[in-house]
Amino acid sequence: MFYLQMEDLPDELIFKVFSYFKINDLLIPCSLLSKRFRAISHDEYLWEKINMSGNFYENEVPTKFLEFILDRGCKFLNLCKAKLEGNFSLDGMSKLRYLDLSNCNAKVGVLEGLLESCIALQKLSLKGCNLTSRMVDSICRNGQNLQVLNLDSCTQREVYGPIGIHQQLESRIWEQYPILSLESIQRICNKCLVLKEINLRKTELSEDSVNFLVNNLTTTVEKLNLEELKFLKDEHIKTLVKRCTRITSIDLRRTGATNESLKNIIGNLKTSLEELSVSCDKITCHKLTRLTSIYSMPRLKVLNCYDFFVLTDVNLALLSLKKRLPHVTINEKRITIAENGSYKNGIWDVKAQQLELDHY
Repeated sequence: MFYLQMEDLPDELIFKVFSYFKINDLLIPCSLLSKRFRAISHDEYLWEKINMSGNFYENEVPTKFLEFILDRGCKFLNLCKAKLEGNFSLDGMSKLRYLDLSNCNAKVGVLEGLLESCIALQKLSLKGCNLTSRMVDSICRNGQNLQVLNLDSCTQREVYGPIGIHQQLESRIWEQYPILSLESIQRICNKCLVLKEINLRKTELSEDSVNFLVNNLTTTVEKLNLEELKFLKDEHIKTLVKRCTRITSIDLRRTGATNESLKNIIGNLKTSLEELSVSCDKITCHKLTRLTSIYSMPRLKVLNCYDFFVLTDVNLALLSLKKRLPHVTINEKRITIAENGSYKNGIWDVKAQQLELDHY
């Protein structure tokens, strides 16, 4: 009787078998069986997409493993809410295209080193991270390729040692440091010229930074989150929408936007806008119902006008809006801009199951 062992298979078939393995279950142990299996298991395709996202820093990732997968040619990497243990040093540049470092807990030097290894990023999330000048340098270095940039809740101060979200929140309470500097905004606007999505929510930009942003942000931008920028006023939005006419999604909640901004948005983005979020302290449902031009926006799909006080007359206005805009989802769908929305299942549009390290 003829028995066929795995060692008898050609490399192509073994590679195909390995491609179905989960890295933490079989791929790493298999690489230890023989030199041949090791060589096959180190093929770049098998390490192309790695999801090591965590849940409140429960997923501890040794930086040695991080170096290992980058040496293997990883292109799509999710470290959202992961805790990186150790120091980082990489020989050469990485091949990363997508990188999610949202609320990643690591030594500043590790984050700086990881970003400095990137030269062709297309999507980057630094949500909740502390940005140093070296990290801003790295963002700008990738500017020719960078299409998606998430700086939601980013802080900016020079620190040493590990920093996590709890330290950032504590510092935010005492207001001991600037949030996102004018210099950083200037450099990002001047270098990142192909951005399609950018999230600047809760970055607390100064008035000078807001002025520079609306006058210099690349006109390629399509999705923009400016929530909670208190210095953003009607005149800024007017300038922005006159320049950036490709915008399809914009979030203006808790800004200085009033009905005047709505008129400018509709006037300049009538044929492109699909999603709009505003706040009702300055833009009310009542005023929206009277703004007849909003009913002639052919591509509008999502409209959020959140009311802080639920009153009978407000509900009536909301019902009127829903009746006159039956094709539009109103106050029911959150707008997602530059975020890796399903981080537990992938890296933006790339599917990848969460990896828990057991063998490294």
